[in-house]
Amino acid sequence: MMGQKNSNPGLQMRRPVFLFALLLILSMLVGLNAGDLIGPKPPYSIEQLRAWHKSMEGDRPWLGQPEQKVHLRTQKDYELLLATGGYARGGTFVLFVNINGAWTQISDPIEQAHHPLHILQTGREGWHDFESFVPAWGSGGTEVWVFTYGWDGKKYVFRNRKDGKWCDLESFKGDALLCPSR
Repeated sequence: MMGQKNSNPGLQMRRPVFLFALLLILSMLVGLNAGDLIGPKPPYSIEQLRAWHKSMEGDRPWLGQPEQKVHLRTQKDYELLLATGGYARGGTFVLFVNINGAWTQISDPIEQAHHPLHILQTGREGWHDFESFVPAWGSGGTEVWVFTYGWDGKKYVFRNRKDGKWCDLESFKGDALLCPSR
């Protein structure tokens, strides 16, 4: 039936909605900076992440430090914890260890806010387990997610996430900002 118009009214109504949605998405993308769309991609390297951190210094301040030294084996040697991404209340990090002068990634992604890691006494093969802390959304600042990570023989992996309250955690009981009534 050549020359006939499409008489499907549902299809005719969907076209303008689709075009409006497409225009809306394109207009939002035009308003973004190129750096908003391009972040570091794995496999990560120290140089790649440091360059990315430096590129973000001007207009996007970090809530915490994008690079931290941690001691998960000995107090003499240290590992580096570097941010691979960030969000409103925290970020995603990875761990690196120096093996014969070369920094090598030794973790899956690690969630952390601006509070330091809590190194635990437990561990495996000389590598201590640790906890990281991220404020819970909508809690009014009193609740926290506690993430536990452990060594699996090759790298650090996520073990557990539990809900908690800042002032119930030994690491924060003396913090006057988080626990003013104590």
